[in-house]
Amino acid sequence: MLREYLNERDEPDVGPDPTVSDPYGYPPGLLSVTAAARWLGISASTLRTLVIPRRVLGARRLYDLRDLAAYRDQLPYEADEDPIQAAERLCDEVFGSNT
Repeated sequence: MLREYLNERDEPDVGPDPTVSDPYGYPPGLLSVTAAARWLGISASTLRTLVIPRRVLGARRLYDLRDLAAYRDQLPYEADEDPIQAAERLCDEVFGSNT
């Protein structure tokens, strides 16, 4: 009975998908701040602090999906660097190296 319930239940509605803008389901190449932030999984205010280029279309500032993907792809994986080495590197960047 539980298995039937789990198989039949609907997924929760999280709102419309911002990357689909037409009835044919083609994703747009340019995204608004809200849609771009949702695509990356971050808040719009965090997105505005990142150095990701925007395109200008009239008065609108839009993010190219390819630029968002490039930014995402250059992010390190969690296990890429030893946490102590990462902290030391960050301190060296902020305060300068003692060597």
